Amino acid sequence: MISRTMVKNRAMLMGVLDGEMPEVEFIWEMQRAAGEWECFGQGIRCDKMNCRWRKQCLALEDYSDMRLLSDSGLSTDEAFEECLRR
Repeated sequence: MISRTMVKNRAMLMGVLDGEMPEVEFIWEMQRAAGEWECFGQGIRCDKMNCRWRKQCLALEDYSDMRLLSDSGLSTDEAFEECLRR
């Protein structure tokens, strides 16, 4: 399982690169309200084929390069620039 901060960072990068940023906090709140586990963006391949956020959730896995933000000591701007170069 990855941290909530990393999920948010991946969503931010997804928004920068693709123009579509999932509303992570809103989705978690909706999952909580439905009595579900707040699994959105956790990098877990699940079997919930009819989940309304499945496509976005699985798409976040493509943005795993956001580890640059937490592991490299780069500033946010530097990390985004590095991700864009890849």
